[in-house]
Amino acid sequence: MSTIPSNPVTCTRHLRSMTLKGDQEKMRRYGPRKYLCTDCNRCFALMASLKRHRSFECNLLSTVMGKAEQERRRKKKHTCPNCSRSYQLCTSLWRHRNYECGVEPKFSCPICKTKFSQKTNLNRHVRTKH
Repeated sequence: MSTIPSNPVTCTRHLRSMTLKGDQEKMRRYGPRKYLCTDCNRCFALMASLKRHRSFECNLLSTVMGKAEQERRRKKKHTCPNCSRSYQLCTSLWRHRNYECGVEPKFSCPICKTKFSQKTNLNRHVRTKH
């Protein structure tokens, strides 16, 4: 992670919102951009912006993993430790761990005997297939 350079760098690049009305007020509030990304030399006024950039935008990640993998990891943050399935919501992971992971599906179709782990999936199956 980058730190503040010993010789503060003032970048001329501004946020889009800083070029609109009240840009002097915003520059006074946030100050000059002083957090430098060592990989691409972009400057940021806030450390949080630099961290977000390093996590999601910087070319460092694209060399390690592909764009599709980056998008998947960005959207799905909660991963099951048993089977490595990932979910966007914590509640979805909770449901998976308590009702699906390592558990035999409980709901079966009365017509074709196909099994489902959730009743909503069974209802959709019956409604669309039979």
